[in-house]
Amino acid sequence: MDAERVPDDNRSMAVADQARYPGSALCRFLDSRLPQRSVVAEDWARRTASAPWTPVSLPEDESRPRVGLAAEMRIGLDLADAPAYLGLLSFLPSAEYGALLEAAGFSVDHEWAAAAGTADPLLLEWRRAHQPIGYDIEQRAALAACLEAAGMRNIRSSFSDRPAQARRLLVAHSRSFSAQWQDEHPEARSEREGDLDALAHLWEGYLAHGRRQLASVGERVILEPELGGGYGIADLVIGRCLIEVKTAFDPAAAMGDWLNQVLAYALLDWSDALGADTVAVYLGWQALLVSESLERVLAAAVPGRSPAMEDLRADFRSAMQEDMDESYAIRMRRRYPPIITLASPALPAEPNP
Repeated sequence: MDAERVPDDNRSMAVADQARYPGSALCRFLDSRLPQRSVVAEDWARRTASAPWTPVSLPEDESRPRVGLAAEMRIGLDLADAPAYLGLLSFLPSAEYGALLEAAGFSVDHEWAAAAGTADPLLLEWRRAHQPIGYDIEQRAALAACLEAAGMRNIRSSFSDRPAQARRLLVAHSRSFSAQWQDEHPEARSEREGDLDALAHLWEGYLAHGRRQLASVGERVILEPELGGGYGIADLVIGRCLIEVKTAFDPAAAMGDWLNQVLAYALLDWSDALGADTVAVYLGWQALLVSESLERVLAAAVPGRSPAMEDLRADFRSAMQEDMDESYAIRMRRRYPPIITLASPALPAEPNP
């Protein structure tokens, strides 16, 4: 959708989508209250010139978003004390899900698991035991598992109320179809291997440079925090820093949109439950973290006295309330479809006497 053609009624748009379009309710609010915020985005763009890692080529279509989401999940699993992303990872067969968590450095108390009477790793309590320090065959398998789970992103909502058994059955059928397709189209197999090679390159950059930068931000890690009653879902919070993970080949061109997005998430935290005082973007392909304190963002974004974050949040809530209400109604309709009343069959006509 072109930015100039965004309809006034954009209430069904996600925060990440609104952040890209000047005509959205989000951007209109930011333009009115933080009109000079572009100076922060421009500074972030300049910092990319010193990035320690470089991207590899990927096709424009399916590969890029799938690799990007897989990278986000793998990095999150490396940082958190407990697993997350169950909405996608629950599609994986049980053995592969357990192998992924073990490769990510989690372990389970097997005595407790035996006492609980279940062996399904999806039902067990996993805790951080260590962090992997290198790239080997187990780590490649873990990346492949994240890639497969990321491929389920477009159907995740359709399976939100379905058991793990149904999700795993879908993957089994999908693999059978994919194997047949790849036998008939060998180039498809090489494309999937290319995606995995690209993700492995990104992961090695994270191990060499990114992990250290992210770890220096703080110790507390929250994955996928819901904000504004579920209106927005951020990628992660580390310490007091709200962070979005992005995988773009030319990050400088999108910095303004990403700044809009992280500012929206900070404003959606009405009660300051996350305690975030900094916003940041981690550039996966470049293995670079760019950040700025909210205090300095607000000071740079207005010509006069800096607005108080508390006041901005209150005004933002008021400005976005109709959008949030409509978004909530859409989510509820998807979760609880309306009852369909079938028409009663027509009765045969009485014969004439």
